[in-house]
Amino acid sequence: AAARLSAAASASRVAVAVASSHPKATPAEEVARAGAEAGGAPGAGAPPPPWRTAASMLEALEVAAAATPPPQLVLCCGSVFVAAEMREALARAEPELFDAADWVFEASRGEPHLVM
Repeated sequence: AAARLSAAASASRVAVAVASSHPKATPAEEVARAGAEAGGAPGAGAPPPPWRTAASMLEALEVAAAATPPPQLVLCCGSVFVAAEMREALARAEPELFDAADWVFEASRGEPHLVM
């Protein structure tokens, strides 16, 4: 996992760790610590980006977008839970990016998350 964190972060201006709402999610602080310890990707030639933590997917999206000059590209990596929650946050922030019939609008109406 550390190698994947290192490779993804080495091309970034900032790396933001955030935990999903799943009860077994790794705390954001642990993810950030592991990413910082992994450093940059071997041979990348650039120092690794600073790691930050966020309390929510929306905050993570805002921090990443603020650190990224246009044209903005924000990469979300993690579990299916992280990906789904990030889609929900993105749909709340920029609904025009999604088709009106997308499931993400049903999920972002305050319905409880499915926890297995």
